Amino acid sequence: MKYSVTGTFAADGNSSSVLVQERALVFVGGDGGLSFGSGTVTIQAKGPDNQWYSLAETITARDVRELELLLPCEVRIKLSGSTAPDLDYAIQSDIERNRE
Repeated sequence: MKYSVTGTFAADGNSSSVLVQERALVFVGGDGGLSFGSGTVTIQAKGPDNQWYSLAETITARDVRELELLLPCEVRIKLSGSTAPDLDYAIQSDIERNRE
């Protein structure tokens, strides 16, 4: 099983983050929730200083983006500038979750 997070934005905010080794897929705007409410989704990576940095990747319509990273880091998405969104999302990492 791949490590992933899923959710729905009902207001501006941040998703949960996932640890990514090298690659991840970001899914935005599922069948059940694809209203951006005129907002923009930004893909962010956590730096070594524990600050979040926006990547050049922004999304304003239903899309799937593949990320390739040079170093392992945490990744999340941020919705901003929206009014009454209903936006499903998922981030799937290339790291396998350990079964406990």
